[in-house]
Amino acid sequence: MSEYQYYELVAVDRQLSKEEMGYLRGISSRAQISSTRFCNTYNYGDLKADPRQLLSRFFDAYVYVSNFGCKIFAIKVPRNLLDESLLLRYLVNDTCNYTEVASHWIIEFAYENEDGYDDDWDEGDGWMGSLLNVRSELMHGDYRSLYLAWLSQLDELEPDALSPAIPPGLDDLSASQSALCDFLKLDAQRVVASARVKPEVDTNTTI
Repeated sequence: MSEYQYYELVAVDRQLSKEEMGYLRGISSRAQISSTRFCNTYNYGDLKADPRQLLSRFFDAYVYVSNFGCKIFAIKVPRNLLDESLLLRYLVNDTCNYTEVASHWIIEFAYENEDGYDDDWDEGDGWMGSLLNVRSELMHGDYRSLYLAWLSQLDELEPDALSPAIPPGLDDLSASQSALCDFLKLDAQRVVASARVKPEVDTNTTI
């Protein structure tokens, strides 16, 4: 089986300048590039840039899909809209994580198949449209996607790891949050079981 990689980055809060689009064209002569989007696939070779740096400099969301068991959905969110203590509660390992870049957080939701090549992989086109609204939801105080990220990491945590506050509405996910479950291959029964637990209220966090 040949290697396959899909990269897509989109700008939401602004449009790229001609100079920025020219810079991106210098990275890839084959990519689809517009004032709001960069997209390319690779069967041999790889993107000649760090996609996280491109996200930091130019874009607001990033999707990566490969046929060797790795998928990433990352978003850039203004730091003043999310307290770091909140992110620390939900993003607790290297798979789903966050980093600080200037005045923004970059929040990364990721899935990795430990067996390598994934027989159930897809080509990546369509995920961005399904997932992008997660960014807006987080910016408006809906933290269900963060809890879904925590659930997806549960098997990797220590047995005595503390459970973070359960956001209300977990039994009625938005379309983008349902898509995130699919992206992370999160067991629907695990989400349903969590939804049946009475939502907790964190006195230090508005949910």
